[in-house]
Amino acid sequence: MARHKQSSLLLLPPIPANLDVATLPKVYKSIAETAKKTCEPAGKAYHEYCKRSLGLEVQEESTKATRDRSQSQEEDAKRRKEWEERHKDDVTAAIEEEPEENLYEVLGLGHIGFNASQKQIKKAYQKMILKHHPDKKKGPKSEAEKNGETDPKWLAIQKAWDVLSNESKRRGYDSTFDFDDFIPTGNEELSPDNDDADFYELYGPVFERNGRFSVKKPVLLLGDHETDIAQVRKFYQFWSRFDSWREFSKYDEFKDGDIETAGCREEKRWMINQNEKIRKKKKKKEYERISNLVERAQKRDPRILRAREEEKQKKEKAAKERLAAKLAAEKELEEKRMAEEKEKAEAERIAKETREKEKKERQAKKKALKRRIKLINRRVETSCNWLNKSPSERLTALDMVDDICHGVQDADELSELFAALANVDAAKDEVNEKAAMKALEALNLAHQEKKQNKADKAKEQQSKREAVIRKEEELAAAKRDALKGEEWSQEELSTLAKALKKFPGGSRKRWENVAEYININCSQHEGKNRTKEQCLERVKELGKEMQAKRDSELVSSESAFEQSQRGVKARSSRKDALKASEQKQEEGKVESASETIWTDEEQKQLQLALKKYPASMEKNERWRKISAAVPTKTKKECVGRYKFIRAQILAKKK
Repeated sequence: MARHKQSSLLLLPPIPANLDVATLPKVYKSIAETAKKTCEPAGKAYHEYCKRSLGLEVQEESTKATRDRSQSQEEDAKRRKEWEERHKDDVTAAIEEEPEENLYEVLGLGHIGFNASQKQIKKAYQKMILKHHPDKKKGPKSEAEKNGETDPKWLAIQKAWDVLSNESKRRGYDSTFDFDDFIPTGNEELSPDNDDADFYELYGPVFERNGRFSVKKPVLLLGDHETDIAQVRKFYQFWSRFDSWREFSKYDEFKDGDIETAGCREEKRWMINQNEKIRKKKKKKEYERISNLVERAQKRDPRILRAREEEKQKKEKAAKERLAAKLAAEKELEEKRMAEEKEKAEAERIAKETREKEKKERQAKKKALKRRIKLINRRVETSCNWLNKSPSERLTALDMVDDICHGVQDADELSELFAALANVDAAKDEVNEKAAMKALEALNLAHQEKKQNKADKAKEQQSKREAVIRKEEELAAAKRDALKGEEWSQEELSTLAKALKKFPGGSRKRWENVAEYININCSQHEGKNRTKEQCLERVKELGKEMQAKRDSELVSSESAFEQSQRGVKARSSRKDALKASEQKQEEGKVESASETIWTDEEQKQLQLALKKYPASMEKNERWRKISAAVPTKTKKECVGRYKFIRAQILAKKK
């Protein structure tokens, strides 16, 4: 409804004709100026005004609340009027006739009942005491009448205020009213038409009726088919944790009068405990009733059923999508694998064809080379026969051919020699044969020079390598000597051991601290201190010495007789042993590790490999790497040696 500002005009009366101006009051000073004060606009109304001026949406909650409050007041006045018409008689007569009268009706709140707020109760009480106060009665009154002690109406008003103003007493009093504990059985036939209105009509009033006992306010109601599913779940969560203030004191076995007349304290306590037991049983049944109500409603709630069905369909759809994605991925992997296999097969085919082609070319070259060498030898023999060469000269000529042909890979490399002997078969005369032999000797001489140059060059390179190695060894020895310094005394070694214990591995600046500790605690330096490099080098040397000692002890665990016997057999019949080993391998027998000779170097390599590749590795992979670390031994020999040493150590311990 639009609001319009109403303006009114104030008309002044006319000036009287007989007015004496001299009698009028005189103005000596004008009115003082009004004081100016800066005010800051604030409040809910100003906030809404700012929102409207900015074009923002404003919720008309305040207007709605005002309208609802106005309607509530009108309805309250209407109910009050109806109730007062029904109770026109004196309240006192009603109290005398019905001592258990409704306390809300005593205060004039019968039309509201237990829904009345504390503010309404207080206001009604103030109205009733103003209306029915004993001082308003006329005539002489006794002291009791002045205090209202004999006025039943006044006493009823005071009792009603005493009970209803106290939250605990009021809850106990409200619990005494008759209450419909009915809840649906869950087997009712509900029509699915009309947006499941039967369900809301059946369960809605039940929840609303039981909500009066809720400790938590406001109480969530069932709603309708348009309620959001999140709000529905929140509703059931609220009612599944429903906290009721309902009391059951009216079912007490012993009333207040009975308890007060108890013979002793123990009897009184027993009466109270009996009442508490009854109340607890009733409270338990009350919560069971609410729990059954929530369970039955949730089981038949069409909104929950729709949400579950949608969630189920969503899960099924997601599962189908995952399955389709999985099948697509598997199909893609299968296609990729097949393509890779096809490419691999094609590459293998091409590689095989290339190898066969190269093999054929090598075989063809080899055959051509053999034919050319054979032809050259035949022509040299023919020349020797024509020239009547002696057997030694023939052998020398053939040796020259073999020397020239040695290491040749292609027949084209013998083209010069072949050309020199080309006319041997064509023109069999002494001149050609002598020319051919001279050409052979010249080629042999050139080949020997070339061979000698190659050998000299290789020797020179070997000499350079040996010189470099010697230089490196000298530098390493000089470095070791520089690090070693003077000989370590027994006192220094003992102090070094103490320093290593005092500064364990991982300590910050460990070797600097070790060197400093030795220099401080040893008295034999005479100004020559140990450096951290010398300490580190000495520790490495000690470690190598200890490792060598352990390896030698491990190798010497076998008896000297067995070692000597094995050495004699190895030196005397090495070839026979190898042949026997090959024969046994062919028969599927493996030679025992105790019959295989292991040098100190091989034993050391095995020990290092066992440390480097622990037993936590895969068995076959581990022994494959161990055998690779010992080049002169096979995998089976390494395994046998390990088992043999372990057996020797166990036997020694026993």
